[in-house]
Amino acid sequence: PGLSSTAFRSLGTAALQALCRQRTMSSGSRCQLAAAVLLLSACWQSVEVAAQMTSVSVQAAGFYVGGTPAGLSVKFTPTNQINSGGTIVLTASHAIFAADTISASAPTLGGSGVTAGSPAGSISGSSTVYTVLMAGGQATAGNDASVTLPAGALASSISALTSGTVVTIQVTSTNNANSVGSAAFEVIPVPTVTWSGSTTINQAPTEIQLSMIAPSNIPAGATIRLECDKAIFNTGLTSTAASGLSSVLLSNIDDASLVAYASTNSIEITVQTSQVLRGTQIGIILRPTTLATNPASAGAASLNVIWYKEALNTATVTGITGWLTLLSATPNAQISISPTSVTVGVTTSITLTGSSPGDVYSWSAAGEADCTGTTPSTSITATNEVVSTGGDAVLAFLGQHRLCYRLAGLADSVMQVNGDLTVNAVGAVVAGDPVTWFGNRRAEFELPLGRLTRLLKMPDLELHAAPFEGSEKEQWIGRTVIKSPISGDVIVQVDVNRDMRGFDRSAMQHDGRFALETMTLLLGTNTKVPYDRQFVHTNGTWGLFGKLDCKYRRFIPCREAVTIIGQYAKIVISSNSAREWYGEGEQAFAHTHLDFDVFDMTAGVESIEGPLPEMWGMKKLTEETRALLKNGDPVDVDFGRVDDTTSRSVCREEVGSAAASS
Repeated sequence: PGLSSTAFRSLGTAALQALCRQRTMSSGSRCQLAAAVLLLSACWQSVEVAAQMTSVSVQAAGFYVGGTPAGLSVKFTPTNQINSGGTIVLTASHAIFAADTISASAPTLGGSGVTAGSPAGSISGSSTVYTVLMAGGQATAGNDASVTLPAGALASSISALTSGTVVTIQVTSTNNANSVGSAAFEVIPVPTVTWSGSTTINQAPTEIQLSMIAPSNIPAGATIRLECDKAIFNTGLTSTAASGLSSVLLSNIDDASLVAYASTNSIEITVQTSQVLRGTQIGIILRPTTLATNPASAGAASLNVIWYKEALNTATVTGITGWLTLLSATPNAQISISPTSVTVGVTTSITLTGSSPGDVYSWSAAGEADCTGTTPSTSITATNEVVSTGGDAVLAFLGQHRLCYRLAGLADSVMQVNGDLTVNAVGAVVAGDPVTWFGNRRAEFELPLGRLTRLLKMPDLELHAAPFEGSEKEQWIGRTVIKSPISGDVIVQVDVNRDMRGFDRSAMQHDGRFALETMTLLLGTNTKVPYDRQFVHTNGTWGLFGKLDCKYRRFIPCREAVTIIGQYAKIVISSNSAREWYGEGEQAFAHTHLDFDVFDMTAGVESIEGPLPEMWGMKKLTEETRALLKNGDPVDVDFGRVDDTTSRSVCREEVGSAAASS
């Protein structure tokens, strides 16, 4: 015991020589003793052949499906000493090393019995054999040693290795057996991390779930370490071990395992009594008590799983990047919508691509430049949710509406650059001084001054209008009244606030954001206001009112509109300046007036009455209606063949925009 095989053989040779000089023994005895000495020497050599690398283990970093190998660590205990000039050979069952070369990336040697020196590396065997040349160092017998290879010594891709591939590493060395000493690791799927709860900075998360397959065995007493590049762990928890079950739920890891909180960036789980075997599906759930409030800095997080962490055997399984992205504001391109235009009053489904449960949205009022005045309030309940325009009071108004969006956990309201929704009108238009259009049918008319004239009657509502006279004896609609044809009572009366030349928004409370400025509404006795900016009559007719195209400039009043929704049609009454007649001067504001659109008419022709249906060609033109016409019977305008005179008339009366909306 304590003698090397070389020393033993030297001793045996000396003994044999002494026997040969011994004359007191018979020749037969001398031969028997010599044979015994030779046999003992041979037995010692056979013991050397059977001696093996003990405690062999291997850790592989980055060996997961689709990953790039980042490092390989092999730990072992040599039975016999490996001297300077000797070699350590790692033979893999698969081509995991870089291309064959006599000068590979140098390894790092470690262990309690190792003097590192300046080791060199070479690769052979079609990327399956890595040889370490001990230069100026040694590994003593019976003490642990390790060889760690850098990424440069490994193949740049493991695309040929599928999930579940078991790679065996055989360890041999000078003066140690070449048929024993091996360990294995498994190529695993990419670990998955699920973050539950808020992904907003400075908000509290709910839990983190990690699911992965153990790439190699982990013995009792070793640790699994999770390291994050963001401070996500509770600073109130210290490195003193706490029960794993109180703060961390473990799956297929010994329930007696302890959890230690090394820092706000890392957590360690120590396997206590039972090893975790290679190929085991494990789960780690970090509960709220282990998690800190989300960091204050936005951006993606990455998580490293340090598998089998101990002094000589630390390997990173993978860096999982992008599993959590902390947001400080809702992106302005988070959502895109389809379709991007709808018809007012026609219920339409709109897909909000990019939406997620917990988010909220709202549409801005028509014409708003951004979402400053709109607070998202409608909840998203599904991914890429499909929402309906039906019942959305804001979308009852014509024009362009902004999609104002907020991600779950945030407190902002962000206009989506791909979320503009245009609400178009359909039907008949009465505008200008006054002119009505139905498709391409045009009629210009005048009404008696100083009194209301019934222009339209349907089974559930009537529309009356009264004009005022302009400075050039032209007419403009100044009042409209919607009545019930059954009871005769007023549902709503709309009066334009004429002559807006002295308008100054600074004199209004809240800059007029919550009040009408160009029109006045009077509600009938049977009309109630159940919600802000809405009204409903006892016969079921209801309406909405608000601003259109408002930029809230100090001296420019906003266009405003009232939408009346009946059983057989919808009517939008809007305030407008007289720019089409007077241009951009003060007279345009002095002649602020009302226009109205009638659309989505579903009543039969037999139930519709009044001058307007006659002008539109839906009813026979009576003499009473003909008397209202200013320039003869209605005409059908061919927009493909417009002469100069008609063109000037079209531009003057804003027919182009009216016709386009019809």
